[in-house]
Amino acid sequence: MTKTDISLLSNDKIFEKAGILKKDIDNSELTAEQIIENVIQINQGMSSVRLEKPCVINDGIKKIEEKEYPELIAFHSRASAAGRLLKFVPASGAASRMYRKLEILFHSNKNSSLDDLRIDADEGISEAAFAVRYFENIKKFAFYPELAESVKKSGHDLDRLINGKNLKAVIDYTLYKKGLNFKGLPKGLVPFHQYENEKRTAFEEHLVEAVSYTADITGKSKLHFTISPDHLNILEDFFSSILPEYQKKGLAFDISFSDQKKSTDTLSLLDDGSVLRDSYGDIVYRPAGHGALLENLNELNGDIVFIKNVDNVIQDRYKDTTIKYKKMLCGYLLKIQQATFSFLNQLENDDNPGALINRIEEFAKKTYCLIPAKEYSGYSPEEKNKYWTRQLNRPLRVCGMVKNEGHPGGGPFWVRNNRGELTKQIIEGSQVDFGNESQKKIFNSSTHFNPVDLVCGIRDYKGEKFDLLKFRDESAGFVSKKSFNGKQINALELPGLWNGSMSDWLTVFIEAPQITFTPVKEINDLLNEVHQPLN
Repeated sequence: MTKTDISLLSNDKIFEKAGILKKDIDNSELTAEQIIENVIQINQGMSSVRLEKPCVINDGIKKIEEKEYPELIAFHSRASAAGRLLKFVPASGAASRMYRKLEILFHSNKNSSLDDLRIDADEGISEAAFAVRYFENIKKFAFYPELAESVKKSGHDLDRLINGKNLKAVIDYTLYKKGLNFKGLPKGLVPFHQYENEKRTAFEEHLVEAVSYTADITGKSKLHFTISPDHLNILEDFFSSILPEYQKKGLAFDISFSDQKKSTDTLSLLDDGSVLRDSYGDIVYRPAGHGALLENLNELNGDIVFIKNVDNVIQDRYKDTTIKYKKMLCGYLLKIQQATFSFLNQLENDDNPGALINRIEEFAKKTYCLIPAKEYSGYSPEEKNKYWTRQLNRPLRVCGMVKNEGHPGGGPFWVRNNRGELTKQIIEGSQVDFGNESQKKIFNSSTHFNPVDLVCGIRDYKGEKFDLLKFRDESAGFVSKKSFNGKQINALELPGLWNGSMSDWLTVFIEAPQITFTPVKEINDLLNEVHQPLN
């Protein structure tokens, strides 16, 4: 039996091949149908997209002109005052991920001194160079005073640990419970920025930023964070402790949390096709990537939603540009949403749609770059009415795009969909067939990068909330090679939140300044100028 014909088997045979028992199904958060689909998808793999060309300025990516600013600001201001805006922040990532290089280095070499690391760094060992930069600049991190105090309470001196052969101890005091316990915290609780009279975590920076573009007429801002369930109590305590201080400054927040649903987890298979189990014999289910958060977004009672990653924040002195472009993205969405809703209402009520269809064709091409498939020319007026009603009555997203400076991740491309239509999509490398040289060349020629800077309209022209799950491309997930307890596994990832999960949305790409993308993926990213205080 080959990998590609497993879908021809009966359900019982698929379960048998994967070693899945009835008790496994009974004890699972997934339905039997979901489990079968997981097994089939991992065995068969996912289909690759068909890239036509990268989106570039004036061919898929719009550049907002200064003369447009006043109108877009006005659209944003009205929606903000009316309380239509909400900020959605994926924030389940663990703080320990920023320390991965240092954890690996000091697990294998417990007694390195700073001088030893400098020698290794001079010999081109990148992990050593990373560690040298970290320790030589440790006083520049906003959490340094807390770390020094934690070490002092244990009867040690931080400077002596660093200058001696106890660098591993410094990492231990940073990551574990005897110190700052970053290992047990979400990334958003790490102090990112130091100011003259305060320091702020990433969560706090999101609050401060959100006030500037989501506050309603009463001054209240709505934010939703997706978190790990293990962190809920910690975060509730944290926000309860800080919000009174912000309230004293006249700021108000409506904050909510959700965690990634267990029903969106996926199973993994070993190379022999059997399901991965733990030491107790139970099936191991894994979170299926950020695409699972579509369920969380879908359950929000939202209208206009900003999406931004928890680690993409910046010092106050740079925020003006970020805030301005957030308002521009939102204003542009509202402007084209208003026009789109007007056309949909006319399609619903117009008995003679001929002239209307011509205007819609021009609008859809200019605004969304929607180009119908070849057979469209033969449609009757009634068929064209149905076609454009379907095309325009979809969730809408306006995505900021920064110039590509070698960042890993997805970018904007023209893609041919299964209906033969040319569409704009955010595409990750995992969706591309790199064995095809022409597809590889197109992907590598992209000029812009997706920094996860989106504004989304998730209600239709009648004010009803879309069922976002109906606009996801189920085939846009991917199978990745992972390691679990020394075993190589094939793990299934759901379609990404801003690529496959939004593949059937109305989409606009707008160029945004580089300064709007300042992520902290590794701890040393906090040493970059945009995260450091003025001297």
